[in-house]
Order: sequence, then structure tokens, then C-alpha cells
Amino acid sequence: QARDASRNAGDVTEELKDDLSEGTQKGVQNLKRNIEQARQAVPKIVDEAKQNAQDAGKDAQNSAKDLSRGVQRAADEVQDRAANTVDSVRNRN
Repeated sequence: QARDASRNAGDVTEELKDDLSEGTQKGVQNLKRNIEQARQAVPKIVDEAKQNAQDAGKDAQNSAKDLSRGVQRAADEVQDRAANTVDSVRNRN
């Protein structure tokens, strides 16, 4: 019985070793595959980030232009009203 138990323990140990080895190999293969997929995705992510930054810059530039135009229109309107007021005062006298 002791020999049988020893053989069974040896068999179980050998199976465990084989299972661990197989699991390690599969894990390493999965890790390599994941690393390769990530490596391939990096340029796309960088390009998307660049594009987003460019788009944000364009949006900010357009907003600044719109603001500048709005301020200029307001200044023109104030100047026109001031001129109209001066003319109106002159015409009264």
C-alpha cells in the first residue's frame, strides 16, 4: 500500500507539474499576444490624441475669432451711438 501511495503521489506530482507547465506556457502566450495587440494600438491612440488636440485647438481658435468679432461689433455700435448722440446734441443747438 505504501508503494502504491508513493506511486500515486508521484503521478499526481507529475500531473501537477505538467499542468503548471502548460498553464505557464499558455499564460506567456497570452501575455505576448496582449503586448503585441497593445503595441499595434499605440500609434492609433497617439494619432487620435493628436487629432483631438488639433480639433480642440481649432475650436478654441474659432471661439476666439467669434469673440473678437463680437467685441468689434459691440465697439462699433458704441462708437456709432456716441456719434449719433454728439450729432443729436449739435442739431439741438
